Amino acid sequence: MLEQDNIKTPNKKPRLTQFQRGELQGYLNAGITNKSELARKLNVSRGTIYNELARGTTTQVKKINRKHIYTTQYLAETGHTTTKVEEEAS
Repeated sequence: MLEQDNIKTPNKKPRLTQFQRGELQGYLNAGITNKSELARKLNVSRGTIYNELARGTTTQVKKINRKHIYTTQYLAETGHTTTKVEEEAS
């Protein structure tokens, strides 16, 4: 047996594809917020949905009539960018 056969490869955490992130953003914009339903529609686990929402949710600030309006939403591009940064760091 070769030594390479004994080397364990690290298990990568499941991640959504960029297409799935776009679908997730679309479902959220359509008002579907149930994590179990989102997981079923994307064919992933609920944990993956929770992780992706934590990764891609951002707060934006708009200034209207000298008042700051804060909106929090999931953005697929933010989730994708954050994932790329995390993968490069490890």
